[in-house]
Amino acid sequence: MTPANHESLLSEMRELLAALREDTLTDQQAQRLQTLLSEHESAREIYLEYANQAAGLRSYATDVNFADEAGDAEATIMLSEALLRQRLQREASPITMRITRWALAASVLIAVGLGAALWVTTRPVTDDMTADLMAQATQGGSVAVLSRAVEAQWASNHAMHVGDALPAGPIVLNSGLAQIEFFSGATVVLEGPAHLELVSPDRGIVHGGKVRAHVPVPAHGFTLAAADMDIVDLGTEFGLNVTDDGEAEVHVFDGEVELHGPQSDMPRNLTTGHGLRRGANGAMQAIDVDDNGFISAARLAERAENDRSQRAAAWWALSEQIAADPSVVLYYNFQNQPTWQRTLIDRRVESHGERDGAIVGCTWAPGRWPGKSALGFKRLSDRVRVQIDGEYESLTLAAWVRFDALDRWLSSLMLTDAWASGNPHWHVSREGEMMLGVGGSGGQDHSGRSGVPNHNYNTPTHQISSEDLGRWVYLATVYDGPAGVVTHYLDGRPVSHETILGQQTLRLGPTAIGNWSEYTGPANQARTLNGLLDEFVIFSRPLGADEIRAMYEAGKP
Repeated sequence: MTPANHESLLSEMRELLAALREDTLTDQQAQRLQTLLSEHESAREIYLEYANQAAGLRSYATDVNFADEAGDAEATIMLSEALLRQRLQREASPITMRITRWALAASVLIAVGLGAALWVTTRPVTDDMTADLMAQATQGGSVAVLSRAVEAQWASNHAMHVGDALPAGPIVLNSGLAQIEFFSGATVVLEGPAHLELVSPDRGIVHGGKVRAHVPVPAHGFTLAAADMDIVDLGTEFGLNVTDDGEAEVHVFDGEVELHGPQSDMPRNLTTGHGLRRGANGAMQAIDVDDNGFISAARLAERAENDRSQRAAAWWALSEQIAADPSVVLYYNFQNQPTWQRTLIDRRVESHGERDGAIVGCTWAPGRWPGKSALGFKRLSDRVRVQIDGEYESLTLAAWVRFDALDRWLSSLMLTDAWASGNPHWHVSREGEMMLGVGGSGGQDHSGRSGVPNHNYNTPTHQISSEDLGRWVYLATVYDGPAGVVTHYLDGRPVSHETILGQQTLRLGPTAIGNWSEYTGPANQARTLNGLLDEFVIFSRPLGADEIRAMYEAGKP
């Protein structure tokens, strides 16, 4: 395709996608869009960029704290499904319905982070495929989302992160504070130790600890249960404290609740300024309301901001230590750079600019906390170019990454231009494997021994799962030559160990971050990153598990 034809196609696709976005697409335009997507690889790439931008806007809304009001990804899915289904019902044309189902599937894929490239370059989306995607999006069993946490320590072995969708089941907070938003719209603040069982989008059971609930008008009827008593909202903010000996206190701060239970005087209403204690023996007693005894959402937000400031200070101190470490080969902290600058500064104390990176196409974006910066990689051309000379028997690679989608065959973190003896390629597969590929020597070495073949050191699949998309994760990979082992880490914990195949010296040279500069194959097999990078470091020594854990703890948002 000539440049002129490409510009014409780009202009036409923009017009059609704008009509699709604004819900003004005619049958004729829908037919034209389907033809272009079927016949032109460039049109599919443009559509993919359109889909990625939509995902990026949603992610940006989360970065600037719109997520506190918007809910989690599953709420976005349900809203998108409802709006697009309305259009399906309105439009009878098979052509228009087919293209709308295509858009519907895309919206769901973006929302759950599966990415458009998995389908847009293969085949049209059928009714069955759309139904399957909807099932994946809406039948996950989630009833709430974790929207804020301060110094939270959970009883579960599985770490919980802000933004995680929460299924029905127990939530046990050993210490700290947490805010949970039910899909009905009700918000509860837990003070550890606390045990809350999530039952449905409008019901929970408090087995122990303090919980403060705020219930706006759309969530009226939200219910918290304790022992044999139900506290039903009638438009209110109330606190519930359940002690170890079985007592339960209800404090109504604003509005009204209705109490239900087996007692003869039930149901009973409590209004603003009134409280009630239900003893372990079932006896009821009026009590004074203690507003200050329960953490409000406003006080939690203030605590969260203070906690974030302390974390930022701790990270900055660690960043200065990393910069001064003589074993650091390269260190980008993505901080204190103007957005117009197209050079990514190597922050090593001993740096003279020789390993500064050249930013190509990437855009500056908010980082993993307010005031922190990151680089966004969206287009197939986005990358950072750097020259890294030298030979290394060991390397540690570490980065904070936010994957918006794993929609590429391989999502590049750092790849040398060459793929020859000792060249490392660090990336994540579409199946969520963390991978370190090392180019083999081939043939025979100087002693006449057989050379080492190319080899990938991978974690199991789905190490990076759909739950990790849209959140910041800390990835680290250690190539320990003398010990003969490669170890992958996710969020400060080791997830796999693999024996090194043969002894090789690692070499980098011309290198791309977030891309592979030498790739010339089809777009759907591209090795590019779809997401954000915020901090990237290479050490010339194998870091220990304690060091990597410390870097994660100091840097986590």
